[in-house]
Amino acid sequence: MILADKIIELRKKSGMSQEELAEKLNVSRQSVSKWESAASIPDLNRILELSRLFGVTTDYLLKDDEESPEYTPDEPARGVCLTLADAQEYVADSARFGRAAALAVVLFVLSPVPFIALDALAAPPFALFPADAANGAGVLALLAVVACGLAVIIPAGLRRARSAHLRTGPFELAYGVDGVLREQKQPVDARFESRVVAAVLLFVLSVAPLFVPMLFERDDLSQLALPALFALVALGQWLLIPVTTEREAYKLLLTGWETRRRALEEEKRSDFIGGIYWPLVVVVYLGWSFWTGDWGFTWIVWPVAALLFAALSHALGARD
Repeated sequence: MILADKIIELRKKSGMSQEELAEKLNVSRQSVSKWESAASIPDLNRILELSRLFGVTTDYLLKDDEESPEYTPDEPARGVCLTLADAQEYVADSARFGRAAALAVVLFVLSPVPFIALDALAAPPFALFPADAANGAGVLALLAVVACGLAVIIPAGLRRARSAHLRTGPFELAYGVDGVLREQKQPVDARFESRVVAAVLLFVLSVAPLFVPMLFERDDLSQLALPALFALVALGQWLLIPVTTEREAYKLLLTGWETRRRALEEEKRSDFIGGIYWPLVVVVYLGWSFWTGDWGFTWIVWPVAALLFAALSHALGARD
């Protein structure tokens, strides 16, 4: 059996498509197709990666007279071998995703602001237009801002999916890459620590604008309190999300497969719970908001829901 047939057989036994195999080997699908049609032969590094990926010996892959697979002794899964360029590309992709995610979160947090502003302009002393028109326009503006956030995060998430195999499967770093990544991670860690402090301070101070109208006995300032609160929260998220995403990329590359495998199991459980929990929260939020018409207050559902979700996830994790 020639190498091309062996690759086809091993790939199908593993339940992988050509695209999935190409992703794990960091090559194009066309390269895999050429290997399987015997139009080209993988180089030595790819042969070694195929051997590790399928758990067979290189002798079996290279010798045509070897008909039955010779499996390597059981050992920890290692997967593909990442060069320094591969690792740095993954970090750069993660950083770009982090910036997109931060912008989307900022838009989501600030989405009620147009509604609040229009509501204020419809009320005395301005009374520029009817309250019903202001509410309708405010809801449309809120949805438009949310749509902009989705337009930012969805393409970024699709681009990031190209490296999903690194987050969900085993890999190993080429010789010397570990040390370089640890050096590059140090300034990111320092930036992360300073931004966490700044973000926490902003989150704590975000409630301060709510008390300013009471402090100065200025009811006319109350319309500015919630937008100011949202702005401080949004700024904290803008500072925190990009550096956190970049730092997590380094941690993933430097963490062993067994540790990541356990984290993935916890993440899958959290995703399952979240897939039920958050749609219910959306229903509660929209139902309460449309029923009361008080969109400037019902946003409180989201921080409360987030705290409850964190507590629920922690409680279920503690059971394990």
